[in-house]
Formats: sequence, structure tokens, C-alpha cells
Amino acid sequence: MVVEGVAWGISVAGWIMSPIISKLLDKALSYCKFDKEETLQRLLTDVLPRLALTLEAVEDIHHRKFFEEMVRGLKSAFFDMEYILADLEYIRHQKKLDNQKSLLQKREKKKAQNGFGC
Repeated sequence: MVVEGVAWGISVAGWIMSPIISKLLDKALSYCKFDKEETLQRLLTDVLPRLALTLEAVEDIHHRKFFEEMVRGLKSAFFDMEYILADLEYIRHQKKLDNQKSLLQKREKKKAQNGFGC
């Protein structure tokens, strides 16, 4: 009876976590390929909160001792994803600043070439 309960619990946990992790990976990969800002925003507003709710639900399962390792792994993946997203957002902002700096330098160079520089 206990084994059936554990098997059921593992099945439910896998059923809950598998699509979320798959979506999280798909979102992260799509961030690297397509509309980065929109995808990053969806990750921050949709995927991560759902993963947080899943972690809370898994923590409330009665056979928690059987799931502790799984929960630790999920929490670790969740925090790793937060760090990765923070790094990606930093890189995005840095590129934006670099582009602005480059445009400013080009304008200044053009002014100097046209004799408008001071």
C-alpha cells in the first residue's frame, strides 16, 4: 500500500514537473534565437512564477521524504534559471548601452569630419 502511494506520488510529481521544465527549457532556448525581449518578459512573468507554485505544491505532498531530493533539484534549477535570466538581462542592457555609445561616437566623428567639432 505504501509502495503504491509512493509510486502514485512520483507519477504525480513527474506529471507536474515535466511539462514545466520542458516549457522552461523551450523558453530559454527561444530567448537565444528569436524575439529576446518578449521571450525574456514571458519567462519572468509566466514561467518562473508557475515553477515557484509547482515547488510549493511538491513541498506539500504527504510523502515528502521521498521527494526531498527531487525538490532540492527543482529548487536548484529554479535558482539557476533566475541567475541565468538576470545575466541575460544584464547582457541585453549592456549591448543596448554599447550600441548607444557606438552611435554617439559615430556622430561625434562625423561632426569632427564636417568641421563642426569644438
